[in-house]
Amino acid sequence: MPQGKITVANRRNMSTGNRILQWFGFGWSAEERNAKAQRNMFSIMFGGIAGALFSGMIAFCLITGISCPIGGIDEAVQENPAMAGRFRVFCVVATVFMLLFSFVAYTYRRRKWNRPRLAAVLTIAFSLVFVMIWGVADSGRSPGDQILIFASLQFLVAGLLIFGPIDAIVYFGGSFFLFGYMLNWSGLMAPGDIGNLVYLALLDIVVSWIVYSLFRGGVHREAAIADVSRRDELTGAKNRHYLRDDFDNIIGSQHFVMLCDIDDFKHYNDDMNHETGDTLLREFFFALREVFGDECTYRYGGDEFLVVSPDFDEAEFLQKIERCNDQLKHVMVNGENANLTFSGGYTYGVPRRGEDFRDMLHSADEELLAVKHSGKKRVSGHAFAA
Repeated sequence: MPQGKITVANRRNMSTGNRILQWFGFGWSAEERNAKAQRNMFSIMFGGIAGALFSGMIAFCLITGISCPIGGIDEAVQENPAMAGRFRVFCVVATVFMLLFSFVAYTYRRRKWNRPRLAAVLTIAFSLVFVMIWGVADSGRSPGDQILIFASLQFLVAGLLIFGPIDAIVYFGGSFFLFGYMLNWSGLMAPGDIGNLVYLALLDIVVSWIVYSLFRGGVHREAAIADVSRRDELTGAKNRHYLRDDFDNIIGSQHFVMLCDIDDFKHYNDDMNHETGDTLLREFFFALREVFGDECTYRYGGDEFLVVSPDFDEAEFLQKIERCNDQLKHVMVNGENANLTFSGGYTYGVPRRGEDFRDMLHSADEELLAVKHSGKKRVSGHAFAA
């Protein structure tokens, strides 16, 4: 089953230490990483086009000899004509890279790729090239102007792209250090510039952290809304909508699929009252959740629950069934022990396709019916034959 999904349940059960680690960018859920990647790819998709147009304009001016609208370029070339050739090569290469970044980002979103590491590398590379283009454009300006423009561009990067806190420290700290080193190497560093660079780097890191916090809060709010709509109102169990969302994570790996329900539930629900029936449904779900976990347990319909568990040993799976039975032995109704039992049918194997998983559900349902017809109060199953 999928791990690391954002749900109301797993956020509620998260320890303080894990919350702190996640705030610093460690232990992101798969859902958060994918949302971050998609957001960054959207920004890069359009930012790459803008960067390509800008660097392409500079390259065109340098190749044709037309006066460049960016005054820093003309000033730098006039002071050192040999730089014109290097600037031309850089701007042409930067234009190609910007178009490539934009194309990859477009493909990433269109094909709905799930590759957060690729997205992270692309984000860092795009940011560096984007800032370097502006650095070339304003290389003829005074050091103070260069620092101001560089910091402004980094503010733009911090506002448009999502960096985790540690990523922000590494990126902004590293890029400001490299920028300062180049100023010092060129003999342009003034005594007070080091403090300014440190201050501006810290300011960009703070801005990036604020954007990151707002982004995570938005992702969590959206996930909470989606989580509520995909859960059973009575028990809090995942419903069939959630099962469809988990579908892709089930295919291709071994799972036990079990359908189960409360024995003689109609007696409790009709002969006592519906409130008692609702209580027993909640208790049944709590027992299944305690043993198999919230991520593996679904309310399938009526008093029927579905367990899709990634256990690899049948003996271990049956031990978990016994633990469920032990939990249910302590359920009380109107101050008396309800003697609650359940029946189940299961199958296990590796569903290679969606049809295989549906066949496993059908097989588990047939096993459940067979158990019901043969006396109830037990769980039976077999390996799945595709």
